[in-house]
Amino acid sequence: MEEEKNIKKQLVILGIVVLLLAVGLSGCDESNKSLSNVENRIIGTWKLDVNSTNVDLELGMYITFLSNGELISSNGREGGDYEFKEGKLLITLHWYNDWHSSYNYQFSENYTKLYLYNIENDNSLNYFKLKN
Repeated sequence: MEEEKNIKKQLVILGIVVLLLAVGLSGCDESNKSLSNVENRIIGTWKLDVNSTNVDLELGMYITFLSNGELISSNGREGGDYEFKEGKLLITLHWYNDWHSSYNYQFSENYTKLYLYNIENDNSLNYFKLKN
């Protein structure tokens, strides 16, 4: 009888631990979904809006973000890489001695416009997404 009570207590404790683990792991999964949402929204080809930006073509008139973290710029060079880190868009351009820069970014108009603000040089770039 005493042994049965101990087994029931252990089962209750085990059930609580499993429940806490499930809740904890589901929270981790949620943050990954939001990051992939941002990544999915930026994938595609974007054209610089020359009417509403400082026309400094540091990234090119057209820029294509690929799903594998690479980017291609229309300036005729090889391109580079991008990643999202700590709420910023980090871009590395291989053709320019692995030049890298951090951007604040914001989407508007149902994710068809992309505003990039270069933190290092105060340059702002406005792009609109081309239809695929």
